[in-house]
Amino acid sequence: MATAATAPVYGPFNTFIGTSVVGGRMPNFAAMGRQAGHIVNGLLDGTAPASLRLPEIMPNTLNVDWRQVRRWGIDENAIPGDAVVHFKAPTFIEEHRNGVIIAAAVFLFQTGLIAAPG
Repeated sequence: MATAATAPVYGPFNTFIGTSVVGGRMPNFAAMGRQAGHIVNGLLDGTAPASLRLPEIMPNTLNVDWRQVRRWGIDENAIPGDAVVHFKAPTFIEEHRNGVIIAAAVFLFQTGLIAAPG
């Protein structure tokens, strides 16, 4: 349905990312697992089951498919900073961070050697 749509389509689960949906606020299964782990740890530590409370809000995360953001011309500044962006190619510096830092340090060192009085 999303591939034939004439408007952006949003999905309820992160398993929809990569199937032509733009994204959406989706359940965060890792956070749910952590919450369940805390409950289980409490039970194993001897906490009374009646004193344990389930979380009031299911943890969710904004997930976005970068390819669909480009397809629909959505302003990238409209995407919140805490969103999980899928399928976005890293920039040169993101991909080669250590090499860029080393090259800049070598360049600055050589500049210092050349500029140093003699």
